[in-house]
Amino acid sequence: MKFFLTLFTSIAVFTSGLLADKPNIVLIYIDDLGYGDLGCYGCKDIPTPNIDRLAKEGIRFTASYITNPPCCPSRCSLMMGQYAQRFGKYGMSRGLPIPEDRPTLARFMGKKGYVTGHIGKWDLGSKKQGPLEVGFSEVAKSPPKKTYTKDGVAGQLGGQRKVRTSKFFCLNEQGETMWLTDYDGDLMVDFVERHK
Repeated sequence: MKFFLTLFTSIAVFTSGLLADKPNIVLIYIDDLGYGDLGCYGCKDIPTPNIDRLAKEGIRFTASYITNPPCCPSRCSLMMGQYAQRFGKYGMSRGLPIPEDRPTLARFMGKKGYVTGHIGKWDLGSKKQGPLEVGFSEVAKSPPKKTYTKDGVAGQLGGQRKVRTSKFFCLNEQGETMWLTDYDGDLMVDFVERHK
């Protein structure tokens, strides 16, 4: 099966088992990443060997522009294929539903025979409109975002050392602290393995 993967700091995955000639697609969409922040675009300060390899083996965009730097309007633009100004999204305000009659990247890929999945940060639509409502066929489970005791039990106050989740780390289902990128990476590998 073929797949399409999007990382929004979050991730969306599309897999196709219908036609063998469809390529696997990995689209990585990252918040607050500048053009010169990756080795494949000339950065020497921070090594990015895995992303550099993906860029070498895939497609690199060298003339890509956004009209709105905050993450939410940029995500909407990617998902709907329009500039943020066309649908009234300018800043970080949440709760902008994606109109049901509008095409989305997930619906388009689904119609082309890809199984679609979302992993990671969403921050689109409204509270009632998540990835499934705009065309994704699967949504990966998000890590818990509570304060937990060291043994993984949800807690408020009390005896054991607390582990607080953040945008950098989380607790897995075994109650172990892990980097959020590793957590999402494991979910991506699982999705791809299930949809080969």
